Amino acid sequence: MRFDPSVAVKSRAVFVGGDDSLSRAEALEKILGAVSADPSETESILGDSVTPLEWFGKSSTVPFFGERRVLVVRSVGRCEPSRFWDDELKKDHPAVTEFKGLPETALLVLVHDDEIGDDSRQQRFVTHANQWMKLLEFGGGVAFVFKVDTSKTPELVRARAKELGKTISPVAANLLSEMVGGKPELALSELEKAALYAGDSPEIRRSDVQAAVLPDAEYNVFKLADAIVASDARQAVAQLRTLFEQTPDIGGQLFPRVLPTLVGQFRLIWQARASSESKGESERSEWVPAKSLADEKDWRQRRAREAAARLDAGQIRECFRQLLQVEAEVKGQLPSLSAPDSLEQMTLRLCRICGRKS
Repeated sequence: MRFDPSVAVKSRAVFVGGDDSLSRAEALEKILGAVSADPSETESILGDSVTPLEWFGKSSTVPFFGERRVLVVRSVGRCEPSRFWDDELKKDHPAVTEFKGLPETALLVLVHDDEIGDDSRQQRFVTHANQWMKLLEFGGGVAFVFKVDTSKTPELVRARAKELGKTISPVAANLLSEMVGGKPELALSELEKAALYAGDSPEIRRSDVQAAVLPDAEYNVFKLADAIVASDARQAVAQLRTLFEQTPDIGGQLFPRVLPTLVGQFRLIWQARASSESKGESERSEWVPAKSLADEKDWRQRRAREAAARLDAGQIRECFRQLLQVEAEVKGQLPSLSAPDSLEQMTLRLCRICGRKS
């Protein structure tokens, strides 16, 4: 549903979610600004601080100083519905009955917030939040889900730089966006660091972004992939060791992040390569991902097409075989010295494959 604060305040239950934290924050601010509630009748709690039944009880309290009683439940994904009810997520679920039973004076706002932790922990919270969204909608509530549009992040960066009294080139703005995965809120936060680093200079340069912005792990993995495709073994190993420093638990946390990202990138490269050649669908289907290359972030599309121009189909197949081999080594299915050694040897072998003339 398209966001409209007037629609939100007419409802008794609202869900605010999605991966665009900046838009989520703006939406919540607009909802709270549009509702007729006294500040003393507005409360904010964390999803795991009390039970869901207490959410409904608190928001159903009769307001004394305004027209509405507002309860905002932040980080709703921390609360798993199945911990409190064994019922399936259907229209007769007990939580649905609770949502339907909210009085007209109530406004219960469930907010999915970004969480720290490894990928499995974050995905678990996303799953829980989506379950609450489903129950809320069954109960007559409205849901607003905000998805990051990474193509607009560089524009937001340039506009914010202007507000800070500085300029930033499109190249530097694109780099900053790439380094934070295109996340608008994070990009604007890191921009302020780059602006401080630039000092009295009227321009935030590419070098300022590279020096001041803290890249996320995904970006570092893509930099690793870039170095591999370019057959730059020195840079590839240096990038891999940077990842080692950021994540000491190589086997438990880093490897599950690095390998799927590398495989995903090479699948996009395969797709870009296949799309530039007149090949039959049966030959391409094994490696082409279900998600279209055109649906990927702009910078990922650009990287895939640039890499596809360097590599032929045979090289890409060999790269896949190396990725499968190192997965077996780290999982103990093939002999290896250690996870770091396996990853470094894989990186060097991939560089050698990509360095061959196609």
